[in-house]
Amino acid sequence: MKQSFGLSIFGFIVWLCGFIYLINCCPAYLPADKALLLSDFESKVQTSLNADLMPLYKWDKSEQGVAWESISGFSGSACIKLTAHDDKESYIKWALANPQDYPFLQVRAKMRTESIVPGASSWNAARLLLYFTDKNGKTNWDYPHAAGSLTGTSSWKEFEKVFPVPEFAATATVVVQNSSKSGIVWCDDISLWPAYKNNSYFLLRGILFVAGIFLAISAIGSFGLFKNRGWIPLVITAIILVGVLSSQYFLEMLAGAFGIKVFLLKKFGHLFLFFMLGLVSTSWANATKKASGRPTLSLKQLVFIFTGLLSFAVLTELLQFATFDRGPGIFDFFINMTGIIGGIAIAHFVSRIKGKRG
Repeated sequence: MKQSFGLSIFGFIVWLCGFIYLINCCPAYLPADKALLLSDFESKVQTSLNADLMPLYKWDKSEQGVAWESISGFSGSACIKLTAHDDKESYIKWALANPQDYPFLQVRAKMRTESIVPGASSWNAARLLLYFTDKNGKTNWDYPHAAGSLTGTSSWKEFEKVFPVPEFAATATVVVQNSSKSGIVWCDDISLWPAYKNNSYFLLRGILFVAGIFLAISAIGSFGLFKNRGWIPLVITAIILVGVLSSQYFLEMLAGAFGIKVFLLKKFGHLFLFFMLGLVSTSWANATKKASGRPTLSLKQLVFIFTGLLSFAVLTELLQFATFDRGPGIFDFFINMTGIIGGIAIAHFVSRIKGKRG
């Protein structure tokens, strides 16, 4: 059993190295050679020297709050300044016709903010968007459309996101908006590119997925999880992995079906599932000890369970790098940890009470 466990650890290290390479060195989507939109705002007008660049006058703009500045951009270049006052939104936008000509679109931009005060809704902030409208001019806001969002004061940040072009899309619109209560956002180097799947990425991800299944089976065998209802924590683990690897779009549809906000769905899901994982894992470990005639779990054994589950919680956050439109979050990790602690504590408490009664 020790040899099997050692091989599982070695295999996991190799798998983790492959996963790190996947998320850092192997992009899922590659941009085409020529952009559909380029705007660095170095000039107010288009000339023969910058024929591929989109000057400000070709963008649709709000009536107020839009200004061109010559030296406020990234690295001291020109940029666009968007100012919000008294909940009056400022924006620039540009629409692409016939987005169906491309399987994916990648939008990029650099943004920085000063004193952005969020509004009543979550989207009342400084944002970079790519939204799609159908042939009737209706926008499907349930489809993923946010590429970046900022509040408060921040230095220059580059946002980049790839969107699959939906079947209903008749136009695709790039938007930089300041819909906050007040504050300023500067934007620079805005671009829109056709994008295509990187076959190497999806091949490596498939290999890692299959290898992960074999590693999981190996770990299950080394820990003896097939005994004493060990399948229950395995089912919860599988549910967590499905949730982790689900796209934001799927979660938004699920939240809509239950009539709750997607934020609450995700946070409650984190807390509940990791609470249940801590509870059933500790209960399984207690049952295994009792079956062998040993007392309930010691503090050292509880710490071992907590460490293992916490490592899994870290892994689930990292796995979100491999999703289409989600990423890890430190707040989610602490929610996971809270759930694990609560589940372990209650399972151990119940086990001690049963032990005293027995």
